Order: sequence, then C-alpha cells, then structure tokens
Amino acid sequence: VIFTEDWDSEEADVPTVLGHEGTLAARVGTHAKALVLPGALTDELLERLSAVRRRKLGGFEIVVQDPTRVLASAVGLHRFQRRGGKVSVLKPVHMAAVTLNPYSPYWPGFDAQEFLERAAERFAPLPVYDVVLGRKG
Repeated sequence: VIFTEDWDSEEADVPTVLGHEGTLAARVGTHAKALVLPGALTDELLERLSAVRRRKLGGFEIVVQDPTRVLASAVGLHRFQRRGGKVSVLKPVHMAAVTLNPYSPYWPGFDAQEFLERAAERFAPLPVYDVVLGRKG
C-alpha cells in the first residue's frame, strides 16, 4: 500500500516485491510519504526507490510487517537512512538471545573465545551463546 502526501492510500498493484522492484518504485514515485510492504524489503528495492526519488528520501518511510521481512543488507539500510529514508516495523520481535558461529565459508574464522567475549560485551544484557564452543558469553 502506498500512502500519498495527503495520506490517501493506493494499492501498489504488484503481486510480490521480489522481481517487481522497478515497477513498485515507479508507482511510489516522488509523491508518496510511505510504503507499507507485505513482503520483503531488499537492497534492490531501496536502490530503485532512491533512484526514482533522486536520492531525496526525507520524510519517506517504508513499513514492513516484522524484522524477518528485512532482507536488505546493513550497508543498503544505512545508505537509505543517510539519504533521509526511514524503515519501521509493525510487529517488533522480542530478542531473547544471540547465537554465534565463529566460522565462515568466506574468510578465515575468528578466535572463538575473543569473538564470544566481544559479542557478549556488545549485546549485553542479552545472553550470547557460541554454538561451536557450546559456551555462554
């Protein structure tokens, strides 16, 4: 659903966001104040919206159902916000704990104990668990 400057609502008329980012961004155009997404928020959609709005996103907000729908990268979200856009969720989730895996198929792993300690400091007061070490930080 697209909300105009007058807060009138318009249907987006796309069956899904994925694969229709360009069409959706064109429908949003420069007049919309907000976009409520039933599906995924992707980097592609953020970039298409930024391009259509000529990178002037001040006052424009995207609302997703819950955080699990945000598939955009941290870099993409930061860029969108830096340009003045805002992302909100309708149903926030309760985060009970953080789990870590210090290994990656893309680069050498981290020192598991150091990673656990730093994450525990960063995410306090949430409990942090290393799934490989089987320890709580």
